[in-house]
Amino acid sequence: MKYAPKLYHLSNGMPVILDAMNIATTVVKINFNTGSRAETPENSGITHFVEHMFFAGTPRFPNYNQNMNAIERHGGYINASTGYNDIDLDGRIIAKNLPHLIDTMADALINPLFDTAAIEKEKTVVINEYERRKSETGYGMNLFERHNLFRGDGVKNMTLGHPDTIKSFAREQLIDWKNQKFSTQNGLIAISGKIQNSDKILNQLENLFKDFPSHKVPGGTPHTEFNECIAHNKTTAKITDIAIAFENKFHDSYEYKFQQFCINRFRGAYNDRLYNIIRGEKGLVYGIKSSNKIVGKARANTIGTRISPEKLPEVVSLCAKIAYDMQHKNKFNKAELIQQQNSVLLGDAEWLDSPSQRINTIINYYFDYGILYDYKKVINMGKSIKVRDVHEHTHDIFDMPMSVITHGAMCDPAKLKQIWLDNYR
Repeated sequence: MKYAPKLYHLSNGMPVILDAMNIATTVVKINFNTGSRAETPENSGITHFVEHMFFAGTPRFPNYNQNMNAIERHGGYINASTGYNDIDLDGRIIAKNLPHLIDTMADALINPLFDTAAIEKEKTVVINEYERRKSETGYGMNLFERHNLFRGDGVKNMTLGHPDTIKSFAREQLIDWKNQKFSTQNGLIAISGKIQNSDKILNQLENLFKDFPSHKVPGGTPHTEFNECIAHNKTTAKITDIAIAFENKFHDSYEYKFQQFCINRFRGAYNDRLYNIIRGEKGLVYGIKSSNKIVGKARANTIGTRISPEKLPEVVSLCAKIAYDMQHKNKFNKAELIQQQNSVLLGDAEWLDSPSQRINTIINYYFDYGILYDYKKVINMGKSIKVRDVHEHTHDIFDMPMSVITHGAMCDPAKLKQIWLDNYR
């Protein structure tokens, strides 16, 4: 599949990336580099609530159903999401009707009514979303882990807010927030998929966004860093979630891409060893995985699983022993590198075929590094990795500042940390 995106700018400075693909549909994302990190405890959840109001009605489509139907009858859908770093509107449609999707998404973004009755109705919807999310398996651990594993600007902010703040939102407050946080200077329009006429699409975007605000949005990239800690949140659950985390010294910047690729190869092989012994041989857990956690620019290498508390000591000791063996005896080897490289190639092939994955990567790269995602350069960088490179950039991966975070049935994370230290030798 061809990959040759092009970057344009509208007359007001709004960047537009067109990523043409030979498929039957087209994906559009309008993204802004702001999110829950920009909020305060008093207005927690306001960005997410504004997101909901985009689809609650415009002068052309006065309510949610009419907004959705305007796209669905042309063979498409629209949605939106809010995170720590960003908020986006996204949609997908059969290619010949791309102009309808762009028109409807722009209308939702530029002309929301912020109708008072709709605001009150949406408060019930968002509070329901908050309660539903709280009941989801793993949500409590994910939130507790992030709040303890990192410190810095907005880390503890909840994307959905809290029922008390949600109930407090007023029309003028929501309008002011939208006017402050949405601008061509922190925005991006990206389109991946079949693009039949680039000039026509760019002219349409120019006409729709010519009067969009172009002011500087305060805030920029938040300061975040790893937090070395021991933390437990006791719940009524009968099992315990655990995250054993080590600071990743290569923070999230383009200059450390090669080092991060080496860590990814190492982590993939470590995952295989964990699974083969702890799940395959011992049968102690359903699943266990080492992963990369990012908040802002800070990163952590984590080992996570969910298990009954009485089995935690054995699992932690095995994780430590496998880590030590991989670092000091049976080190990461050529066979593991080949396996990890092939796994990456499979993922890249799937990525090339997916407009949704491509558009997400394009947006993230542009906001993080200010450049277009260069697929060939990234592929060649990955292919150039040697076993010695992985050894060089991961030799101290388990010697970095360490945190142990648990959530669920009662346990002692300080004791579990000591078990790791006793067995990593």
